[in-house]
Formats: sequence, structure tokens, C-alpha cells
Amino acid sequence: MPPWPVASIETRYDKLLRKALEYHAAQPAPREPERGRPGHNSALPLEKRREAVLRSLHEPSVPFTNNLAEQDLRMMKLRMKISGCFRSEQGARDFATLRSVLSTADKQGWNRLETLLHVPEAALRC
Repeated sequence: MPPWPVASIETRYDKLLRKALEYHAAQPAPREPERGRPGHNSALPLEKRREAVLRSLHEPSVPFTNNLAEQDLRMMKLRMKISGCFRSEQGARDFATLRSVLSTADKQGWNRLETLLHVPEAALRC
């Protein structure tokens, strides 16, 4: 990425963060002091971890989000939410294995159907 958009994004990030911190600092103290200021509390880590938040601008190999693990688990949670549970422990294991294989195929750019039809060499030796 050329240097000028990176500098522009960093400048905007700093400006927005400064505005958020100033806004929340100007708010009256909360009635429940132990809970703090939610907006202020969420802005503080963004200030403290600025380099980590903006790392994907400088290192293209770093994904913009680290949410891949949560995305992989979302289908399992959705399945449980819809049906209430799995009928058996083995059914849950099979579902998790299948989702893991499909997720890996997606991340590697493999065709999902070909991946499911492929028999690993290790399985042939058993």
C-alpha cells in the first residue's frame, strides 16, 4: 500500500480516537462508579493498542480482523440454537469435523466438493 493512504488513515484514526476520549471525559460522572464509562472504557484499549489495531496497514500478511476463529464457531452455535442440541456426542463431533474441513478448504482456496470427495492417503493405508 502506498505511504500516503496509510498516513491518512492513521491521522483519521488518531483524530477520531482523540474526539471520542474528549467526548467521554466531558460527560458527567456515572451514577454507578464501579461500572465506569462504557464509551470511554472501550476507547482506552484502542489508544493503548494503536499499533496492533493498525498493523494490517503496514503488514499485508496480517488479516484486517482476527475474527476467523469466532466465525468458524458461529455455525456450530447457530446449529445448536436452531435445533436446541445435537442428538448425540458423536453427531456433534462429526459436525465439528465437517465444519473444520470445509473452513480449511475455504481458507486454502480449495473447492469444497473436491475436498469432501478426496480420500487422504493416510486413510487408504489403514
